[in-house]
Amino acid sequence: MIDQHAARPVEMAVLEELRIAPERRESSVAKLIRYAKETKVPWIIEDLWQEGGIAVVHSLEGEFKSVLSYQIAEVVASGSSLLREWDVPRARKVGILETEMDDLEVGRRLGFMYPDGNSPDTLEVSDNALLQEFRRSGACQRL
Repeated sequence: MIDQHAARPVEMAVLEELRIAPERRESSVAKLIRYAKETKVPWIIEDLWQEGGIAVVHSLEGEFKSVLSYQIAEVVASGSSLLREWDVPRARKVGILETEMDDLEVGRRLGFMYPDGNSPDTLEVSDNALLQEFRRSGACQRL
């Protein structure tokens, strides 16, 4: 047992603070930073797109959305890096549901990307017939 009357003033202040100080809670900012440091993130594209994330590409016509989308699809399907900056840890199956370009334009662009015809086996691109089937099935309304 501590004789509070014999304790020095500094010790008394510490004892008093311990007795009456409210429990200090971790701030929301500190909690989020700690969580980010302690959690291993499963990346699709390192530091850019994490598993379970949603990516949306949007801009005006003619701003190269399709080119970017096809390039991203290619690196994810092949497990290579994006723009020599972001690593893709492993190859994955990728599907592109093409809703804007017709089959001729898609085929022409894919021909530029794969002039020898060697596209990744894990990359699938819809054609107009599949898109029409998808629309008839009502799957678009359920998304």
